[in-house]
Amino acid sequence: MVTRFHSDPSVFGRSADPLLAEWASVVPPGAVLADDIRTQVLRRLRAGEAIPANGDALAYVHHVTAATAETDEQISFTWCSWSPGVVRHTSTGEVVDDVVGHSTGTGIVNRIDGAWMLSSLDEVTYEGLPPNSTDPCPTRPTNGAGR
Repeated sequence: MVTRFHSDPSVFGRSADPLLAEWASVVPPGAVLADDIRTQVLRRLRAGEAIPANGDALAYVHHVTAATAETDEQISFTWCSWSPGVVRHTSTGEVVDDVVGHSTGTGIVNRIDGAWMLSSLDEVTYEGLPPNSTDPCPTRPTNGAGR
């Protein structure tokens, strides 16, 4: 979903866009994560930038590295991410950022009205890698949690 926002940042200007409803079914409206993503995408839109989708490629890939059921209604986890996306100027197509991002962080998933929703995704570390770097994250969680 975030890849689709970055590919077409103007989606936030279309309140009836189905992508916004899909997003609200995964991330609670008003959550800091929802606001952060919206702010980031709109900042790119104002700058005339986007991360065009290339086939099935994703702008951000998050791998769960460990997870703990805190309660029946909340799971906390750690993650590792890789951002292979290339930022381009929307009118010229010129590459304006080709740094590959590598981050680690923490997150929380809560059961809200019977549905599991991503409540937070907080970055703890960030490292810029050279263009075309491969995903440095482990492919298997340390405690059996899924990707």
